[in-house]
Amino acid sequence: MTRSHAFNLLRRVRGELDAGRFAVTEALRATNEDPQFRQAASRSGVSEGELRRCGQNLEITFIMRLFSEFEAVLRDFWTATVRPTRPEMAVLMNSIAARRGISPAHLAAAHAIREFRNDIIHENMRGLRFTFSDCAHDLGKYLSWLPEQW
Repeated sequence: MTRSHAFNLLRRVRGELDAGRFAVTEALRATNEDPQFRQAASRSGVSEGELRRCGQNLEITFIMRLFSEFEAVLRDFWTATVRPTRPEMAVLMNSIAARRGISPAHLAAAHAIREFRNDIIHENMRGLRFTFSDCAHDLGKYLSWLPEQW
């Protein structure tokens, strides 16, 4: 893999988030303006309330997707350059940081995003402690320390 490919994987998640926002916004508009659309949505089991909740949870959902891509990149780097093991994510991040000389500030910021992800999963958190852009920025800073190719 290359570092530029890793960044493209993260960019694609941003594009999916943008597409999701557009789709939900347009679906809500159509639900309010077009009775046929509202009926089609209802036949599909989708209510206006579900569309609104989808829109409210969209950013947090895509933060999860973003972190998933980040984790996949790190695991790919680890197996390609170190050994084929699957350490816990915190250990993996620390080990890669030590090997690559990642700045403590960039490591700490990436860990903050990892902890946020854990809170979303384990605490059923729905509030945004970080925006998608914050997460993408901090995870990208960590990835910028990886070599161009591995």
